[in-house]
Order: sequence, then structure tokens, then C-alpha cells
Amino acid sequence: RLTGEASPYYLFHPHCAARIRDALPEVALVALLRDPVARALSHYNHNLRNKRETRSFAQALAEEDGLLDGELRRMQTDPGYESSAVQHYSYKARGRYAEQLERYFEAFGRDRVLVLRSEDMFADPQRAFELTLAHLGLEPMRLVEYEQRNMGRYRRDEDATLAGLREYFAPHNERLAQMLGQGPLWT
Repeated sequence: RLTGEASPYYLFHPHCAARIRDALPEVALVALLRDPVARALSHYNHNLRNKRETRSFAQALAEEDGLLDGELRRMQTDPGYESSAVQHYSYKARGRYAEQLERYFEAFGRDRVLVLRSEDMFADPQRAFELTLAHLGLEPMRLVEYEQRNMGRYRRDEDATLAGLREYFAPHNERLAQMLGQGPLWT
């Protein structure tokens, strides 16, 4: 029998890779990565809809490092500490995928973690399904239907903020591309 579990917070949480390894040492993992700029904007708008956020997107991004710095350090030194600020206001930090994947590669080995881009999955769901099945050691099968879920609606009128965020992520995306042995992932 096989079962699955998914949460975007698992990749980001500093202790999650080790906890998964301890509980499920033979697990096969799939990391689905979204363009970090689109991910940050979606996260922000999710918080707006849930009334967790009142700041502008630009202000939230500008204040993130100061808000999370001590919280992340405390989480790293106290494995029992959970931070609402880290969970809810990590707009930029969650898009720095290379540092997050390093924990999983260290805990499980590179071959146990399949890394896919969300954009590729949306463009060709069958191919993403085939790669996932192969990674899990399952027989190939045809994807009967594919429905996108949890799609939020939000404005995209923060061009200057988005351009600055794209610039911020450029070196992080380059590091990730090198780590994965791929060309540019997002432009």
C-alpha cells in the first residue's frame, strides 16, 4: 500500500526533513516548486483573503526579514517552537528553494527527492504524473482527468514590486538550477 501526504510548509519548516526521515526512513518524496514570485504573491493574497495580512505587498516584503530573523533562529535552536510569523509571513523565505531542498537531499539523498516545477505540471499533467509514478516505483498509467484546485483570484498590479522580487530571487533561482543541473527555471 502507498499513501501520500502534502503540505507546502513541509519543505520550508527547518525540522521537517529530519522528522520525516525519522518517521519514514524509506519514503520517496516529490517537491513541487512554483515560480517563487508567483508563490509569494499567491501566499500574500491568501493571507489577505484570510484576514491575516493588512500591509501592502511591498511593505510585507520589506518587513519580512526583520520579522522572521529571530523566529527562524529560535525554531532552529528549539525544535518544539512553532512560529506563526514564520508560517504565515514567509513570502520571500519560502521561495528560496535551494536552501530548503538541501535539508531533504542531506536527509534522504538526491535520488529519493523528485523535483518538479508547478508550471511544467500544469502544462503537461500526464508527463508530471508519469515522472511521479516512475519515481515511486509504480506502473505507468494514464491520467484520467486533472483538475487544478485551490486557485485563488487576486490582482497583479504591483509591477514594480514584482520586478524587484524577481531580481531578489534571481541568484536563488540560479543556485537552484545549478543544484538540479538544469538551465534557468524562471525568468
